[in-house]
Amino acid sequence: MAWIMRSHHINVALGLVIQDGKVLIVRRAKKETAESGVILEWGFPGGKVQLDETAEAAAVREVCEETGYHTHAVTYVSDRVHPDFPVRVAYILCELVAQEPDPVHDANTAEVRWIKSAELATYFTSPLDPNVQRVLFGATD
Repeated sequence: MAWIMRSHHINVALGLVIQDGKVLIVRRAKKETAESGVILEWGFPGGKVQLDETAEAAAVREVCEETGYHTHAVTYVSDRVHPDFPVRVAYILCELVAQEPDPVHDANTAEVRWIKSAELATYFTSPLDPNVQRVLFGATD
């Protein structure tokens, strides 16, 4: 679904990259703190959607910039206004094109890590979007 995001929030696209039962996450070089006190340090790779860029294209671009992994967008999963930060987030399922990453030269990325989905609660401080949760853990209904 080619979806161009337009709203009054900052539009962000995150790539959900799953390989061999693990999900790709990044540690930010600079932590962000919400007004509520929630600290954002780890997250799915992603970033701001550029003017007239689709969420899918932004997710693929940002995954590569932040992790070095080349991917292609498989499907749009969900979108929401983030519960702790003033951004509208689109979640895009991405698939690896190459198994080995290029070197990362992104000053915003401190670390790239593959973890089991069950470990996300150890790294993430905000609740997962329900549709993202279904993709990562399977249908629970």
